[in-house]
Amino acid sequence: MPVIKDVEKTQIKSRARRYVQDLADAPLSSGLELYSETISKLHDRSSRLRICLKCGSIDKKEILADSNHNCASGIDKLPVIILTNWVILKNFFLTDEYVNALRRLGVEPISTKPIITTTSSKEEGTDTKKQVEKTVIETTK
Repeated sequence: MPVIKDVEKTQIKSRARRYVQDLADAPLSSGLELYSETISKLHDRSSRLRICLKCGSIDKKEILADSNHNCASGIDKLPVIILTNWVILKNFFLTDEYVNALRRLGVEPISTKPIITTTSSKEEGTDTKKQVEKTVIETTK
């Protein structure tokens, strides 16, 4: 299984929180349709991780259980907390699937430029520029 970096996990969590807010604000018909598609894309039956599609929290299934999470009491027959894994979350939130889903909700994503940092190496005596690929997508309505 591929390793998901902490930076990617942070970015996924941030996008998940924003995405569920936009999903909740969407018109009922398109919102429910996209909600259903999101569940089918993110669901992984044998996973140890859960995502709440009401608040965007991502955590282990022991911590984010129906019995001890406030969002779990929602509309009957409409799953709020679903099993998933980091690879599936990365494939959804860090790819075009996320952007396309936002556009279907009527939200236009705005991407920012990569952040460039300068670091110096005393051993080699050279300054190197390292580009950090951090394309953060903010959403506006």
